[in-house]
Amino acid sequence: MANKATGGKQGGNFHKSGKKKELDLDGGWMKKKLAGDKASGSQGKGSSSGQGAKGGKPGPGKGQGSKAGSAKGNAGKGASKSQGAKDSSSKAFAQKGGKANSAKGQGSRGKADATRGKGNGSRGKADAARGAQAIAKPQVASTYDFNAAPNRRGTFSMKWDIAEDEIPMWVADMDIPTAPAITQAMVDRAASGVYGYSTIPAEFRTAVCDWWDRRHGIRFDEKDVLFCNGVIPAIGSLVRTLTNPEDAVLVQPPVYNHFYTSITENGRKVMECPLDYDGKNYFIDWEDLEEKLALPEVTMMIVCNPQNPTGTLWSAEDLAHIGELCSMNDVVVVSDEIHCDIVAPGKHHVPFAAASPECRDISITCCSPSKAFNTAGVQSAYVICTNSQLNEAVKEGMAIDDVAFPNAFAMDAVITAYTKCDQWLDDLNKFLWDNKEEATHYIEQRLPEIVVVPSDSTYLVWLDCMELASDCTELCDAIREETGLILSPGSIYGSTGEPFLRMNVACSKAQLQEALRRLDSFFNLYE
Repeated sequence: MANKATGGKQGGNFHKSGKKKELDLDGGWMKKKLAGDKASGSQGKGSSSGQGAKGGKPGPGKGQGSKAGSAKGNAGKGASKSQGAKDSSSKAFAQKGGKANSAKGQGSRGKADATRGKGNGSRGKADAARGAQAIAKPQVASTYDFNAAPNRRGTFSMKWDIAEDEIPMWVADMDIPTAPAITQAMVDRAASGVYGYSTIPAEFRTAVCDWWDRRHGIRFDEKDVLFCNGVIPAIGSLVRTLTNPEDAVLVQPPVYNHFYTSITENGRKVMECPLDYDGKNYFIDWEDLEEKLALPEVTMMIVCNPQNPTGTLWSAEDLAHIGELCSMNDVVVVSDEIHCDIVAPGKHHVPFAAASPECRDISITCCSPSKAFNTAGVQSAYVICTNSQLNEAVKEGMAIDDVAFPNAFAMDAVITAYTKCDQWLDDLNKFLWDNKEEATHYIEQRLPEIVVVPSDSTYLVWLDCMELASDCTELCDAIREETGLILSPGSIYGSTGEPFLRMNVACSKAQLQEALRRLDSFFNLYE
């Protein structure tokens, strides 16, 4: 590829005159040689996607970001790390007797072997067949042009600060402009010329509560809504405030990597309860979950709802059973629902707090318009906690941690998104699902060795590469080196994510098609 920052090969062809070559990496990731008479020959390099210097391998919970001019940079290091640990023992909400000094049963349990798929009883089965049914391809008729790809070069973009010939399809922000109403609100606010300290008006809490009522069928009290600068800063603060240094926090891998840093960098221990995977869909291992929640050191569970990276929409029954088990064991639930507004047409997100009275009482919901409206850089989020005792502890903890003060644009962004942008979001979801369907069909037809895990939420595609690799970290690096396509390796999402890749398809059709062509061209290189 021409002029790569890494000193890569010259020229714009991914193939060597149609002749395939054998990949030889020290890591030995290739479990079988790819064969077949796939279309070969010289393929021109895409001209619309280039980016800055390459980032490198992310470690668990370290984010995959990029560093200009570095061929193998420590990706995302320091870009979004959780805040340092504080001694919060005096603030623990629900202390359990006889806390152990070590979290038994932590770490990988090797549950990614695709053949196990425990029955799970009747729970969680309501949606089990959804992956086998093709989602009807939506007819996108919109007044909004979601293909109008913005040029993000030179904008200090973490995603696009990479080499000129690369396409970033990893971090979960969209290459789609936000809703026009939000843009106008930002322009109007900027026109004031004054960006001083801001307050949190009543309109903010009203907009949040009306949104959840209108879009997700649950009514919250406005006094229970607390502003924060971001979901990850909120989770870090909750860990510090509601647990003690020797406590364990339970997560269900594969799961969002920053959960791990929010736990470990605050001096707490990670307790993994891996999801079951049957080769197509993900389920909760209820036996393992019940066993882990009963451990005295486990005082908090972080639920990813909807699930990232798998895109699973949890059923009300699943969430209610989690709430039942956590309530029995005095475990506080932090429900990260930041992806809740990106759902397949005809599908619905179930808030954790709506699943049962127990769920509502023991949980803190964390959310933001940032994923649905592409406003992550505005640093505006919120937590909702209906338990008055929990709410007071959370409010105090976020104030101490300095994560509860809005910037000059935050209020305008949230209020506008939640009061003027319903139709834009509905149209966006249709567009995103058309992209997901296109990616799924392309990969199924051209790369049958890769399984696209069905999903009803998020604009992320979870790719099962078990037939190709036991750990996709080197595979991910090789794809980038050969084609410039940047994906996320599944290893950053915990002990069961190793043989997977994650692809972000929230982009223009042209960018998506070029990314898919590059992925296909990579496997055409090898026999």
